[in-house]
Amino acid sequence: MEVGIIAKWKILVTGGTGFIGSHLVEALLKEGHEVRCLVRRTSNLNFLNKLNVEKVYGDVEDTSSLEYAVEGADVIYHIAGIIGRWGILKETYWRVHVDGTKNLLGSIVGRDINLERFVYCSSAGVLGPVKKLPADESHPYCPSNIYEESKAEAEKMVLHYYTTTGLPVTVIRPELVYGPRDTHVLGLFKAIKNRRFFLIDGGKSVLHPTYISDLVEGFKLCTHKSKAIGQVYLITGEEYVTVRELASTIAGIMGVPSKFFSLPKSFASKTALLSEKLASSFNFDPPLTQSMVSFFTENRGFDTSKARNELGYYPRVTLEEGIKETVQWYVAKGLF
Repeated sequence: MEVGIIAKWKILVTGGTGFIGSHLVEALLKEGHEVRCLVRRTSNLNFLNKLNVEKVYGDVEDTSSLEYAVEGADVIYHIAGIIGRWGILKETYWRVHVDGTKNLLGSIVGRDINLERFVYCSSAGVLGPVKKLPADESHPYCPSNIYEESKAEAEKMVLHYYTTTGLPVTVIRPELVYGPRDTHVLGLFKAIKNRRFFLIDGGKSVLHPTYISDLVEGFKLCTHKSKAIGQVYLITGEEYVTVRELASTIAGIMGVPSKFFSLPKSFASKTALLSEKLASSFNFDPPLTQSMVSFFTENRGFDTSKARNELGYYPRVTLEEGIKETVQWYVAKGLF
């Protein structure tokens, strides 16, 4: 019997003020679900204030704030986290991703909460750089930075709770999510528009862009399938593309030249290291980081066959369509 026979759910979303969470909340409300969001006092609530959601003030780092947040929930989507960027300490990632997830799980287990599903938003990055394309869920953990390490550790914890307590969990691993309301990849679009973007080693490595509506559909599907309990799914776009192809697609839609110069990886790495040292000394965000160099030179391409076969997941938005929608939103918001 599928979990989806329940017509309407009471759903808790952590990270509902963020890019991914806000789109998920919006989609859940359209389906008629009752949505509660765990929000911090410092969160920007402008978007959620326009929606019919219950806001519970708290934080995954504060165990005392979680007891009411999870009360009566049929489904919990745990999306709250810190996006990987330069200058964040390992302890911060660990506190939010690992300890925060443990706190949330601990607030459920041992209490009279009839939870249908706990969905954890992990990252395809827990697999690290892919040596043989495409990678599927059988690929071993191989995180390459502290963000990915913390997400991998949290993911393992979620799955451990399933095996030891029977908590009905599902883990989703998205990759390079983009779309309206996202500002994490805005810098890439701006650099291309302003003709300041350059390739590293020719831009031959691959990335796997995922449009936000496809990811949201993946989230919803995994709660409707009982087969998804205890499972991990890669949820990505229709295909992976080279960095050069991605940049050229963005340039074409924005109507700017798609001819980019390229730097050797060794030179880019040395430049990034120097940039980070100067940034640390003079307190500014470095224009180029070692993490950026890795991102644009490592292969990240994935196989979504498991999600397609078991969930019925199929990405519906082409790269061109997704980029066009994203650019239109950036323009409408005056972001460039």
